[in-house]
Amino acid sequence: MSRENKDLTEKKEEQFQWCFSILKNGTLEECYEIIPHLSILRDNRFLPLLESFLESENERVREMAICAISAIGTENALEILINRFEEEYLLGNVDLQILIIDGVGEIGFEKGGFDFLVGAFNKRYKDEKSGRKIRVSVIDALGSMGQQGSKKAIDFLVKLLDHEDGIIRANSITSITTAYWNRPNEIPEEIFSKLISKFDDPNYFVVYSLISAIENLADIGCEMAKGIFPEEYWVDESDFE
Repeated sequence: MSRENKDLTEKKEEQFQWCFSILKNGTLEECYEIIPHLSILRDNRFLPLLESFLESENERVREMAICAISAIGTENALEILINRFEEEYLLGNVDLQILIIDGVGEIGFEKGGFDFLVGAFNKRYKDEKSGRKIRVSVIDALGSMGQQGSKKAIDFLVKLLDHEDGIIRANSITSITTAYWNRPNEIPEEIFSKLISKFDDPNYFVVYSLISAIENLADIGCEMAKGIFPEEYWVDESDFE
């Protein structure tokens, strides 16, 4: 091992020990403050301690642990989050269920993560309001997964464009376009055509979401999206110089 690599390894170990000490002995606020460091280290050695925090009766402690595990972002972290979801479901804690779903989307592993998100979407919830809130968070998470290259996530979102709930259709539009945010000209024509067909949707919120999504795609250079608007819609910035 070169001197440079040795120094880097030692610095990472020092940072690990510092973060671990705070997680074990620090205040809740201090634990939150080091979460960005956990996302850099991505060290599975944190996980047993964080997983033990998930058994706390204090909801804020569990919330911190979920955020920290999500930040670590490894396959082991993903497995812990997925396993914890059922516990929070049984407890009826909607906010922590959504936090777990967000974490799974951020981690982005299609293997395991996609099937979990689809299962969470199709799950029966205690009331319609909670169910819709959780399903919308699943749609957001699928958009994040799609942005990281998951074709399965995007295909599922496209299917949701025909869902009976207008809120689901509207949010699916947003998540599909979000999935292509970093590659706007790679949207397949068949998916774009499916999006455009929603201009005929009877729900005004769906149509509004579509207009906003297409406009945002056009703003970042999507040629198909720019073709939807008349040429005079686009202003040459040089006219204001």
